[in-house]
Amino acid sequence: MSEIEDRQGSTGENGTQNPGFSWDTQASEVQTQPGIQPVIQPQFQSGMEPQDRSGFQQGMQSQIPPQGQFIPGGQGPQPVPADPSGNKKRSLAPLLIALSVGAVFVVGVIVAVFVAVFGDKLKGGFGGVKEQSLELSDTSVVTLTEGEDYTLTIENFDELDKGQNIKWESADDHVITVKDKGNGKAKITAVAEGKSSVFITGENLDKKKGYVVKFDVQKENFEYAGKAWKTSSAVYYFPEADSMCEFSDDLDLYISGAVNVTEVEKEYATWEITDYVDSGRYFRFDFNPKREVQYGKDNGISTGREIWFGYNKKGDTYIYDDFLGYPEEAEEIDIKDYDSSLSDADSIEAFLDGKSGGGINYTNGRMNLYGSEFDTNDAFHDNTRLIQCGDMVYVRCDDGVYSLPESSLGTGSGNLTKINLSDDNVNFFATDGKKMAYAAGDDKGDVDLYVYDPSSGKDTLLLSDISCMHMAFCDDKVYYTESWDSLKYVDMSGNVQTIWQNTVGAFYADWNFVYIYDGTGWTMLDIGAGYISNGYLCKGRSYECDRIYALEDNIITVTYDYNNSSISLHGLDFAGAEGNLSGEYYGDTSDTYALACCGIYGYFFAYEGESVVCVDITTGSSADIDLSSYGLWYGNEMSVAGDRVILHVYDAYGDDGYVEVDRSLNITGLPELPHTIDPNGGSAAAYLF
Repeated sequence: MSEIEDRQGSTGENGTQNPGFSWDTQASEVQTQPGIQPVIQPQFQSGMEPQDRSGFQQGMQSQIPPQGQFIPGGQGPQPVPADPSGNKKRSLAPLLIALSVGAVFVVGVIVAVFVAVFGDKLKGGFGGVKEQSLELSDTSVVTLTEGEDYTLTIENFDELDKGQNIKWESADDHVITVKDKGNGKAKITAVAEGKSSVFITGENLDKKKGYVVKFDVQKENFEYAGKAWKTSSAVYYFPEADSMCEFSDDLDLYISGAVNVTEVEKEYATWEITDYVDSGRYFRFDFNPKREVQYGKDNGISTGREIWFGYNKKGDTYIYDDFLGYPEEAEEIDIKDYDSSLSDADSIEAFLDGKSGGGINYTNGRMNLYGSEFDTNDAFHDNTRLIQCGDMVYVRCDDGVYSLPESSLGTGSGNLTKINLSDDNVNFFATDGKKMAYAAGDDKGDVDLYVYDPSSGKDTLLLSDISCMHMAFCDDKVYYTESWDSLKYVDMSGNVQTIWQNTVGAFYADWNFVYIYDGTGWTMLDIGAGYISNGYLCKGRSYECDRIYALEDNIITVTYDYNNSSISLHGLDFAGAEGNLSGEYYGDTSDTYALACCGIYGYFFAYEGESVVCVDITTGSSADIDLSSYGLWYGNEMSVAGDRVILHVYDAYGDDGYVEVDRSLNITGLPELPHTIDPNGGSAAAYLF
């Protein structure tokens, strides 16, 4: 029942129904029909004057003669005495009655005709004004989500007086807005979370209460299960509400695991996402990978991380993956559009399991390693003063090579033991992790090449009187350069094979490829195909490059740029993309002879060996420390033992020794290793030892 209808049929204070007002109900109880005289029987109450219910004026006599006269306190009716004059007086009552009846009849006819003609027009009130009732499309609480539109309709609008001036108004425009669309319709738009109402008023509607529809606006549910978002680096796909897959064609990468989603307010969101989404909604995905597939093989379990989604009011989406280290704009995609074979997690996994090759994407000095770590046994570097073979550390000194258990480093205990070699005049050495190859002689242009077996304590001569500038040891083959214009290997039987006849500026070898930098370009020799070159990865950029480390499908090196005299940690992937991973430091060509890779960190010397730089390759962040802060002058060698980076350094007096540097660039001495820095000789670096 509308509020106006409620007024017309309301209940009185004593519980009775108020009749209200209607042109369909007569004010008098007398029902007059044309041509019929009303016959009224007077009703009396004891002790009261007779009440005339005929509708005539007092003093007029009824046409029904009374049988007697009542006298208050009397004994009943008394006879009326006759007229003493004897003249019979004529009564006017019949004429008056006739006139009254005629008047009532005429008025009744007029009223009946008026009601018949104008009744519908005047039901609402006098003078053509009516109180109208509205029938709304919804009178209960309407629930909307942010951004949703809703149409509120007056269902009986066509029945209303066309002059009715309907107005729509929102109680709170910050929650909902109202726009009159005409023809009894209004567009309601949910703006923000909260509660509000719409008031409908009109000239002839109930002015006291009006018509009210309540609205409850809620935040839009973040639906992500079964959906996917794509950035320039990766695709994030959610097969279910509690699981996520991350993968990329370019990176040959697939990671899957459990995820937990939480919506947070801006003040609790990470600044990396709020810098891109200043106002909107923020969601944190706590991702705990269980499987990682890269380059077609399992890489084990990745570490957990946070992935942030941010939505601004324009509908733009940004994703910040703290493993990548930078936000990217994202778009929602149909997972089937990413690749026709990808419809669920199993098909994605099967698709990526069969892939190999690919490359690493370098962006703003970052390298995407996705949890992979460097081989902490930096086994293939030559020219170092320290290598690790098995659980032993070997140190090259002026009078030969000494060994020490790796577990003794930094403990202040442990004794160096000189190993028995055929020639103690060792220039450089390398290891495959089981055996050690070394070159001995007075000059690199004329050396003998040996292989030492720690298990037997004996060495074997492989080649004599060769020119050896660099060497690497892998898969029972010793690779070496000869006069910088060719690359050869010799196996354990002494057989020599030339595999490259061109300039060799630097090279590296593992079980799959031989990586060569010829001074202007990079190429790889496929070992499995018989050392066949697969062509240049990139060509045309000239810089100094001496030390190389290969990690899966990536080449890492230290380069000196001749144009601006800068030194940097440089990256190259198998697709030929190059990137500066560290930023540029001042240096010279001597700084390119040192490189250490441990975990996800790369180390090199800069400022002519006077500073140490540490680079997080996954994020591109780098830091450096001056050796002078520790009373040292410069360093010239780096190596890795276990998960520790070891530097060979000199002090201002020219005395040398070994120190350890961690990822925070803290430096401590290693007294177990041989050094000429005298702890008691007043050296500025003595406290390190």
